[in-house]
Amino acid sequence: MPRYQRSSSPVSNGALNGRTILVAEDNDLNALVAVETLQRRFPRSTIVHVGNGRQAVERIAHGNGGIGLVLMDVQMPEMDGLAATPPAARKGTPCRCIALTASVLPSELSQCIEAGMDACVSKPFKVQDLMDAIARLTGDGGIAKDGGVDAIPATLFHQLVPERPSALQQAHGANNRKEVQRITHVLRPQLVHHNAQVFIPVCDAVLSTRRDAAGSQWDVAVLALIRSIEGSLE
Repeated sequence: MPRYQRSSSPVSNGALNGRTILVAEDNDLNALVAVETLQRRFPRSTIVHVGNGRQAVERIAHGNGGIGLVLMDVQMPEMDGLAATPPAARKGTPCRCIALTASVLPSELSQCIEAGMDACVSKPFKVQDLMDAIARLTGDGGIAKDGGVDAIPATLFHQLVPERPSALQQAHGANNRKEVQRITHVLRPQLVHHNAQVFIPVCDAVLSTRRDAAGSQWDVAVLALIRSIEGSLE
């Protein structure tokens, strides 16, 4: 990905000590994983979560320069990460911004960089990948003694996912392809956390299929995803 290179041995230089790390993420499960990971790795930082880009911009504007890092989800309600990054940068806050994205399209990853983000990390992220990106941008790799959250408990998965197949079915039945892709984008991180081998190909097939593709091609991709989700909940 552009401007992202793996750091072989991230260490802490204390650059984020006493500063705020802002997590802009509308998915509760993704936010939980990110916040818990950051709290463990950066105990001397304040971790703040907001649910959309507009709240992120407002928080940065009133942060008095105390925000050292922003993890910005790309697709959020009210204002998405691409729209939020430029006004956030104009506030003059000396912080770096990492895009968190479930997108599989190189063009969308490039858009993150063009919008002013400093790096991209794919969701669901591996703790080491996120720490490497943070270390490269800030010099602060956090502390490694307590690891992070690399997996989502099965109980939590079964609490959060069951209602989504019906929402997908309704959107698919109404031929609302935009809504199908939105739901898939939101679901992809927790599905991949649960079973990457099964869900990476079926989620990515839906996300990478053009909305104006032939009906049969679209139907195959969406129905495969729905069947996979239902199978995982049995």
